[in-house]
Amino acid sequence: MSSTNSNWHMVNGGALPIRPPTVDEALPYSPFTSIVPFMPDIIPYPSAEPPTPPTTLTQDQQVAAKKAIGILNAEIKGQTTSSTGHLQQTLSELQNLLNPEDLTYFEFKSAVQLPTPPPDSPNTTSTLNGIAPSIVPSLTPFAAMLMKKTDVFYQEPGAGSHKQRQQTRVTPNQPAPQPPPPTSFSHSLATVASNTAYSRNAEIQYTAGASSSPGSTNAAPRPGPTVVIKPLPPTTRREEYQRYDNVKISNDASTRKREIARAEHETSAFNMRQREIADEKICELNALIEDLIDTKDDIDGWEKYFTTVTADGSETKILRSAQANKLHEAVMNVLSNGSFCHVPRDDILRIQSLCEPSIDVTTEISLDPTELDLEVWIESLNQADAGLKAVRIVLETMTSGIDDRQICSEDLIGIMVKALKHVLENCVIKVVESRPSEISSDIFSPAKTYRDLVRRVMRSCGRVLKLLADLIGKVTMTEMALSPIEYLALTTMFAQNASHEGESALGIREYESFRQNAIDVLAQIFACHPGQRLSLTNEILQSLDKLSDKRGSARQFKSAREGDIMMVSALFMRIVQAAASRISQSDIKPDDGIKRVQQEDEEYDSGSECEDEPLAKISHSGKLKKRNAKEIANDLNNDASSVALMISRFLITKALEVTKSGDKPFRNLLDLFIEDFCNVLGSPEWPASALLLVLLLSIVMNILRDEKKPVPERHTALNALSLMGVGILEFTDRMEKRKQSLDISQSDLSSKLVHLADDALKHGINDNYLLDFHGPYRVVLDSLHANLSSSRDKLHLQSASGSHVTFWAHSFNMAFRSEQGEGTDRQGIDALEKKLMKMIMEPDWLATEYVPQKVSDSQSQLAASIIALQGTFCKSLPVMVERFISYTRHTSAKLQGQATRSLTNLIDKNPKILSETTFTRIVTMASDNSPSVRETVLNLIAKCLEQNPDWEQHCLDQVLARTTDTSIAPKKRAIKLLKEIYARTESKENQLRIAGKLLIPVRDDEKSIAELARQTLEEMWLPSQAGIVKNDESQVRLARSNRASMLVDIVESIRHETVPLKSFETFFKDVLSPQKSKNAVANLGTCKDLVADMMDAQISGGGNAKGETKVKDPAVQSRQARILRTLAIFAEVKPEIFTSHQMELLKTHVEDFGGLSELPIFGPTVTIFRFVFPILPSLQVPFSVAVFAALKTVLPKLSNWAAQYILGSKETLLDVARCLWTIHPLVQGVPGAAAPNNHSGLQQIFFVFSSCLIKVVTGSASPDTRKTEPVFVKTLRNMLNIVGSFAKVWDFDKHVDLFRTSLQTMAGRAQCLSLQKWNGNSVSALLIDSVLPFTRQAWDISLRKQALCCIGEICQNSPGKYFRNDVEKALKLVFYNQDNVDLKLVVLEQFRDFFSSTERRSESGAEIAVGEGAIRGAERLGNSLVGSDSDGAPLHLAQKFLEDIVKVALGESNKLALLATEIIISISHQGLVHPKKCGPPLVVLGTSPQKEVSRIALIEHQSIHLKNESILEKEYVEAVVQAFKYQYDVFKDPHGMIEKTYKPKMGPFFGILNSGGTPKTRRLFFTNICKRINFDLSRLDGTGAIPDGVLFARFCLENLGLFEFPKVDDILVLTSELEKIVLKQTGPTVALALETEIAKYTPEAGLQQQDPLGENGSINPIYPQPEDDLSMPITNERLRLLTTACMILQMMWETRSFIKRAWNLHGKINKTDRIKPAVRANFVTGKELWERISNIMTALDSRESMMKQCREFAGLLEVDEDAKIDEDLDGNEQFGLADAGYETPDDNGDGPALPNSGRGRKRKSSAALGNTPKKSRGRLASSRNKKRNSKTPDDEEDWD
Repeated sequence: MSSTNSNWHMVNGGALPIRPPTVDEALPYSPFTSIVPFMPDIIPYPSAEPPTPPTTLTQDQQVAAKKAIGILNAEIKGQTTSSTGHLQQTLSELQNLLNPEDLTYFEFKSAVQLPTPPPDSPNTTSTLNGIAPSIVPSLTPFAAMLMKKTDVFYQEPGAGSHKQRQQTRVTPNQPAPQPPPPTSFSHSLATVASNTAYSRNAEIQYTAGASSSPGSTNAAPRPGPTVVIKPLPPTTRREEYQRYDNVKISNDASTRKREIARAEHETSAFNMRQREIADEKICELNALIEDLIDTKDDIDGWEKYFTTVTADGSETKILRSAQANKLHEAVMNVLSNGSFCHVPRDDILRIQSLCEPSIDVTTEISLDPTELDLEVWIESLNQADAGLKAVRIVLETMTSGIDDRQICSEDLIGIMVKALKHVLENCVIKVVESRPSEISSDIFSPAKTYRDLVRRVMRSCGRVLKLLADLIGKVTMTEMALSPIEYLALTTMFAQNASHEGESALGIREYESFRQNAIDVLAQIFACHPGQRLSLTNEILQSLDKLSDKRGSARQFKSAREGDIMMVSALFMRIVQAAASRISQSDIKPDDGIKRVQQEDEEYDSGSECEDEPLAKISHSGKLKKRNAKEIANDLNNDASSVALMISRFLITKALEVTKSGDKPFRNLLDLFIEDFCNVLGSPEWPASALLLVLLLSIVMNILRDEKKPVPERHTALNALSLMGVGILEFTDRMEKRKQSLDISQSDLSSKLVHLADDALKHGINDNYLLDFHGPYRVVLDSLHANLSSSRDKLHLQSASGSHVTFWAHSFNMAFRSEQGEGTDRQGIDALEKKLMKMIMEPDWLATEYVPQKVSDSQSQLAASIIALQGTFCKSLPVMVERFISYTRHTSAKLQGQATRSLTNLIDKNPKILSETTFTRIVTMASDNSPSVRETVLNLIAKCLEQNPDWEQHCLDQVLARTTDTSIAPKKRAIKLLKEIYARTESKENQLRIAGKLLIPVRDDEKSIAELARQTLEEMWLPSQAGIVKNDESQVRLARSNRASMLVDIVESIRHETVPLKSFETFFKDVLSPQKSKNAVANLGTCKDLVADMMDAQISGGGNAKGETKVKDPAVQSRQARILRTLAIFAEVKPEIFTSHQMELLKTHVEDFGGLSELPIFGPTVTIFRFVFPILPSLQVPFSVAVFAALKTVLPKLSNWAAQYILGSKETLLDVARCLWTIHPLVQGVPGAAAPNNHSGLQQIFFVFSSCLIKVVTGSASPDTRKTEPVFVKTLRNMLNIVGSFAKVWDFDKHVDLFRTSLQTMAGRAQCLSLQKWNGNSVSALLIDSVLPFTRQAWDISLRKQALCCIGEICQNSPGKYFRNDVEKALKLVFYNQDNVDLKLVVLEQFRDFFSSTERRSESGAEIAVGEGAIRGAERLGNSLVGSDSDGAPLHLAQKFLEDIVKVALGESNKLALLATEIIISISHQGLVHPKKCGPPLVVLGTSPQKEVSRIALIEHQSIHLKNESILEKEYVEAVVQAFKYQYDVFKDPHGMIEKTYKPKMGPFFGILNSGGTPKTRRLFFTNICKRINFDLSRLDGTGAIPDGVLFARFCLENLGLFEFPKVDDILVLTSELEKIVLKQTGPTVALALETEIAKYTPEAGLQQQDPLGENGSINPIYPQPEDDLSMPITNERLRLLTTACMILQMMWETRSFIKRAWNLHGKINKTDRIKPAVRANFVTGKELWERISNIMTALDSRESMMKQCREFAGLLEVDEDAKIDEDLDGNEQFGLADAGYETPDDNGDGPALPNSGRGRKRKSSAALGNTPKKSRGRLASSRNKKRNSKTPDDEEDWD
């Protein structure tokens, strides 16, 4: 006997001759009646715990230990000469370690060993329960010494407790008790050694289950069952037995359940009491069946339980209602106990035979309430319900009965389906589709009345459908039996339920719940019958048009864990999951479905030892097909992908085919489907949603990548992509909430999932963690398995579980394709692969082999979310964002807008999806041509800045630019966005820039814009003080002080800009006006506080509170000047907010006025005095006199500085004059005082003014020698400055007498006789006469300039003087002399000031508040009837000088142009001339490279265009001519586009026509401009380097080619006009001239011998070869003229072709297409047109180039290049393009004629070169409309 078998011993120590069999091995050979069933309540399940390792030491540690023991043994044996100290020390340390006081005490219980001695045992004399003798192993010397010298106490069983042992120890005060019989440590070792003999495998050490001891012989036997193996009989031959030396036992650490599952399958699942109850129920059912059958056969007593019903003309016995209920109850009782599988087949057949008549009768019941009386209809419903109950009984017997094909008769199934169909079609569906207000109201009313009864019938139908689904999964049905079931399910699925509860007879929710049963049936058919999948899917897809596209009524599928979705969405996911489930993947369906499952299990079991071997599989043909698990997993995934792809393609294609508004529901349905799939993304129950979304995404991305796709299709794709992106972000939000809902301290699983979710949300997780066997997939599968037993949706959960397994395996195969790699990782991957393949082959393997862990719903959802987040769909979000960004730069405004809106939607959900670089790219689109795109981009910027305020540096410039946008919507959005940035930014520089830009819209012509800007600034600068408590007063003052400082800085930043500065004044006027602001009172108080803060700031920086000192520090002076300039504006706007005390504080700035450095402080102070003094209630006379004297003394200085044109000095001089006029009444002379104190203020000023005037008059009479002296000229300029300033401000005629007296007095002193004798009544006339001589050319130019300025200032105060002939002549001379720019500048400045003042006066008159017109009506009416010089002078100037002003504007490119433009705009504003006088110049100026000129010109042009479109439309062609001359003469650039940007110079002009014009105006413009480009050959001028006609044509055509056309019809009008000129009007005339004057091209003369066939059999184009061009009898002048004509026509044709290419206008255009918006093609820029025209412009360089140009134009008319066939397309593709509408129509409007060569088609209607135009030879109408099948023309009639 081998050593292995010798390890197996009996109790008495004898060795067994063979190894005892295991329980599994012994059970098949044992009588089952003697075996107690393995039930948990009888015998616990055996468990194979992992063996305890024999040692915890490593190999190296074991070697070291053996070496140490060897040294000790050698010392004991005396084999070493070393000291024994080491031995004694080691022994002492071990004894201390074995001290009993420090050791754990163990108490062992005895166990009875059952003897099983073999017949030939040598120890037959031993007692049955004898103890095996001790076998003492040999110990090493050191071990023996340790055992002898160590006192280890060992307690035998029954010898007392450990406590008693401690009490028996010897103590110093107590005698030692009698010790028990000694038990040595060697005895214990022997016992342990004996127990090791029971190890079943020498390689694996098992711990002993009990300890053997002598005391165990008297122990009572342990109660419980035992397995007794009887001795073999003496006649047994050992050769008949097989010997096993080793038994392979798995040591998997997980809890195995395979044997348990099989035992539970083979034994009853009930305890004895339950079995008794089940047997009773079966007996009761059997008795009932016997009773019913016997009664039925009883001729006399059958009526007791049966009744007769007439059907098909014959009577049929059916069960009465009571007996049917009893039978149903009895069957359900057996079913509820789970014992129906034990009901005999015959009994089941008899049950079916009892129910069949009732089912058959149900098919004949009339259920239409319109045909029956109400009572009869109610009775019919009850009969139908009874019949359906019989159907349910039969189906229960089929689905829950034994696995026998006989109980599942297809004939009976057909009858049941027929009965169900009858009830559904004639009752349920009719009622559901009935409405109270339609024809079906006759059905609706009774159904609504008896709703409960009809609902009961409907619920019965639902139960039948549910059972049919179970039956389909159990039994293989033929297609004939399956088709009616499929039809019923589809009918139920797509029945039209009501959208409102009041219109539903049964209730919306009730029927939708019933509809879910149809989903189960369809999903089960799809799962179990692969052959039906294609047809079933098509049926479902074709029925989608019956669905509602309204979100409120469409989503009726209720889920306990997810949101509501559409029924069809759930169905789509169910069938995809069914295709992916192993339970559905059967290659053949044998007759018995259960046998098929068993066969697959057996096949798997037979190969389970080696999972890599291919497994036997049944194929469609019935033959076994070898396929391994990996192939099956791939097939499952491919099947699911194919189904999902079919669904996705249909949905996308149907949505893209929308052509009418009536088909729009399909687009809405696509949106609903995408939203549904996204809503359940990451749900454990819907793994198919991710697959469907991935495929939808793939199709959408393919559409967006294809630039040839039409814009509507790509627009739909962008919308779908947007929904997907939003769905991903919403899914991540849900995942975040799920993660936060888990408590990581709740369980290890929660902690693990939360960490995985964090990693997945941040940067993704490794595949090893995602696909780990204990990872998220396992969690989801365990949760689904746990729900299978409690959920009603068992079929759904099974398919979901199978799908997860398939997708798990597929992901594993994709992640770990490589077979390389060794080590621990590779081993783990291989182990995971084996387990996955087992799960693929056996769907229940995981639940059978492993105990499912407890998983909560939150944990399950988070695990599924982790899986979905790591999927392809969610990982595609960056790709989606990039695609949106790429389309934001698309040339189509529609696609740009959609892409930008999509990005905005994504940012609404998560602003962090955009990187800073991406944001920078998006910002550039804020200047797009489309207003909607600009607005959307601004919205997107606002969303991004909410999360990333630092990004404002990238977008601020673009947002600021949009405040002057030409469209209202972007402008409004920019204003709102700037307000947000202003409040958020910490950069003062940015705040100043924002404020400056927000001021411009305050004066916008659009009232809504102006109001929004005003309100925005009001909230920024004048916030409401409501809610401020006293404790916050200091914060309020600080905030107000900061705002005051900000206002000062704003004024400083805009003080050199006219428009913002005026807007600043306008803003404060509006907010302080009660008529324009509801917060005017509060704003007034706020402004008073702001002014007080500013006054405090300037005083604290410039001196003490009394203003006694003046600081000379330049920095302080600069700060004071900035504050005072702001205060000056407030003083002009609302002087009432200043006080007298504040004015006294400012007096120090005007007293002791120093040098030029104090002018910035002095000027604003004077302005404040000018406006505040008149409204002060009381002004102290001494203060007024002091200010008057101070101001009077600075007049010479200011006049001198003004004459030197020092900045600000002239304005200050005017303010001083105004201030003196204001306060002069307060200055009265002091009687008796010395001069000038004895004179009044008015006299003092008159004396000063008179002295200046005298010097002017005397100077005018000076000899010519002094007219150019510098000192003399300077003096006169100073005097003229004072005269002009005071004449502009003071009303001298009002005090003419006092002035005459003063003038005569001063003239007498100066001996000026002419003035001394002056007795006139008009001071202004005197001043004109005195100054006018200085305008003559004899005087110095600087003096002339000052004189013209003085005349202008005099006339502004006295406009009537403009009517004087001498004044008009003096001004006209300035414009006649073109060489004097400075004089023009002076005159234009005076004109501008005058027109501006009159414009302000008209605006102020128009601003009378509502309600005040009636009060002031009489006054206004009286004034309006009185003509004045102020009214006539502007009109006179406009009529006399507008032409000169326009010439200046269109002839200069400097400041003069800007001044002239401003005057033209002012004249236009006031309506002083006809609009056609100003319109064309404004159009021309709109093309100016000077940004400010073009900006203000375009704004005014847009304004007058909206008001006078019909007048201006006739002037626009002339405006284009002027624009060409303007560009050519002034800027020396006759091109129509800007070379750097390839944008049209007149693009803004055409934008005005688009935004504010009618289509008629645009088309008229196209027609007129084409006529203007066209020419008469006899009058054409060909002289010049490049003739003007060519340059003008290029200018116009470059503009026309690059215009942004709003409609297709606009393009067609333009291209049609160009084609008409080239092909029908001028073109044939030029071609005839070419033919006549240049050698005629004829085939006989010009053709060279050449092979007509080229390479590959293609036909070479045949062109005539001209003779020597140089010998042509034509002069160079004539040739140049013809070339000029050809160049113009060639450019027209190139422009026409470019426009069609740029706007995708190829082929036939339908009438409906003409009104559609035009869509520009991608990547077609103006550079292409520039290059083509540039090539044409070189045609005049030489005679050869001229001849070449003529030939090219001749070829253009001869051959239609648009009709060429693309060499890359075959004939079929050409016809396909023609069918799609891509064709070039011929002149007769016939269909496309495809030429059979590579050349273009000859033109039919254009004149032949040199030949008389042919007469029309068109075909008959009947033949013209006849369809041709040939690809070639019918005959030569189609070709010239």
